[in-house]
Amino acid sequence: MIGQVPLHLIDPNPFRDFDLHPIDETQVARLRASIDAGKFWASVVARQVGKRFQLAFGHHRIAAARLAQLEEVALDVQPLTDWDMVLMLTSENATQRGTTAAASLDSVAAISRKLAQDCFVIDEQGVAKIFATIPRDAAESVLGKMQQGEGPGERCILDTAPAGTFTRNQVRLALGVLKDSGRMARLLAEAHGDSQPDETAPPTFDANCARLFKLDYHLHSVGEPVDAIMELGVVFYPEAQPPKYVRWSKQLGFTTTDLDIPGNTMVRFDGYQRLNKAAKIIAFQPHMHVRGKVQCLELIYPNGSAEMINCAHFNYNWHLTYNYADDAAPLVPAGTLLHIISWQDNTTGNKNNPDPKNWVGNGQRTIDEMAFAWIGWYDLTDEEYKTAWDERRAQRTATTQQQQQQQ
Repeated sequence: MIGQVPLHLIDPNPFRDFDLHPIDETQVARLRASIDAGKFWASVVARQVGKRFQLAFGHHRIAAARLAQLEEVALDVQPLTDWDMVLMLTSENATQRGTTAAASLDSVAAISRKLAQDCFVIDEQGVAKIFATIPRDAAESVLGKMQQGEGPGERCILDTAPAGTFTRNQVRLALGVLKDSGRMARLLAEAHGDSQPDETAPPTFDANCARLFKLDYHLHSVGEPVDAIMELGVVFYPEAQPPKYVRWSKQLGFTTTDLDIPGNTMVRFDGYQRLNKAAKIIAFQPHMHVRGKVQCLELIYPNGSAEMINCAHFNYNWHLTYNYADDAAPLVPAGTLLHIISWQDNTTGNKNNPDPKNWVGNGQRTIDEMAFAWIGWYDLTDEEYKTAWDERRAQRTATTQQQQQQQ
């Protein structure tokens, strides 16, 4: 229903983040000129909440109306749900703002915030109902990631947003910025009722957020019935002995472009991840699928120098984790870039390749491809990093002197 609404009763979309996507004053000025020319517009959509009205979109138009000192404007008031508000905001960001980096950040943050609110108040069946267009295992994966403080993944955002809103690369970059800046941790904590999260603390769980472990099995048909036997071993810290460090293990170094592997070719892909804190890297596990050949980890330090840490031949049948010896584990300063270099072999020379004639791209299936690394690390303060480096330098000096004396 379209009606005149006083400007002082109009509030912004509660899912819009003006820090990520501020009002464009140049656009407001252009719209103000349009108002002065007598060309104000209708069809600014909103919903009524109590005696006030929340915009679904049209924030620049309302800002221009306030600048022009109008007292009221026409609103198309509709009975909108929270998800309607999020998706209308996302559509406007894509169509009216040209999907700028700021608009993409705002849209991905809005979807993530609403997903977090839902995941912390409903169970897996509720999530499956929300994502009626994706399989139940995918919906459960969303729930697990949200409840473990990781935020949604690329697939979840792309499946939730209106079709054609983003490219995969836009979503990947936006998620990276939100996670690296700590904003994802904050919005997840706010959805869980904690307005001041401790971003250094490990995830905690309560009765409404009870998934501690989720196992994902990558299986593929081999043409005959075979029993799949899995074993899981877990070692817990003693209850009265909290760990000194939080050990992280995450998928890092995703490629900056979608995988594009023509038939009968060997292709290299590069992915990057910035570490915002000093850290000790304790494990490296390459992750590709059947065409994976070699993966390397290079460190690019804040001063611009680079160091190749290691390369590993890859066999999809054995997903090996390489745990660094304590005296060899890379110590990295804040601002270091992880550079993951992956080679994919889509030729007849790869005995695991099911069909070297075909093009291959990203995907979840065994016959699709991936290229990233599972990196294990724990964060260090600047003081801890300096102390660790001093100790390692002293240890290496002592070892060198001992070797020289034995010669």
